[in-house]
Amino acid sequence: MYPDHRANYFEGLALEVTAETNLYPNRNLTDDDLMFEAACSWYLNDTANLSTTKFANRTVALRGYLQSFMYFDEFREEIRTMFTFKEHTLNAAKDAILQGIQGLDNTSTALHNQTKVPTLVGIHVRRGDILHDPHKAHGQTPATEQYLLRTALRYQRKYAPVLFIVISNDIAYCREVFVDDHFVFISGTPLEVDMAIMTLMDQMIMSVGTYSFWGAYLNGQATDISYFRDWPRPGSDLARITNKSEYFLPSWHGRI
Repeated sequence: MYPDHRANYFEGLALEVTAETNLYPNRNLTDDDLMFEAACSWYLNDTANLSTTKFANRTVALRGYLQSFMYFDEFREEIRTMFTFKEHTLNAAKDAILQGIQGLDNTSTALHNQTKVPTLVGIHVRRGDILHDPHKAHGQTPATEQYLLRTALRYQRKYAPVLFIVISNDIAYCREVFVDDHFVFISGTPLEVDMAIMTLMDQMIMSVGTYSFWGAYLNGQATDISYFRDWPRPGSDLARITNKSEYFLPSWHGRI
């Protein structure tokens, strides 16, 4: 076994990794040692309750994403405690937010003559690889400009004054979509800092993907979380193995 470097990002996580071949050191792995999930974003009772399967009372390697909140949401507070970012990462996140705000023009209507502290709304925009095959062919689809702008406007009206903190793997695209002075663009920061920023937001607008999911899930104070309802692409292979009612939390809001 060896430590996983990702544990260094979090206060309460002690993670060790072992190779699958070490599960049975005296023989080769067979299909009887492996359990494959039948759907990537779906709660499967057999996967959750191995005691009812042929894998009962055995060491087994689980293969898949296990990306349904129903597997783990009853332990949400414990998960948040384990995945509390370390102080230096949180400080880097706060510094990035502050620098972004300081970079706004002094005449910005988002800050000028405001007597009320703005609501910080995080926007995560996933693009990159999902725009291309094989991800696109499989059913991945980015959040549309219509969804991003319409949802941002909804938050702007509901929580004014608002500052939007934009995190993306395509900041150039985001600058073309969000053109007024209520938007702060985070760039040049490591992935763990970007996710830490999402956990600090007052409210969250998700796009697509598990990175967006976990940024929202680890946020302990946001009460109004939106996601892009038209993911995955209808009729696609990914849509056939995704149950959105078991992937997205019922308290989150699907929008288009």
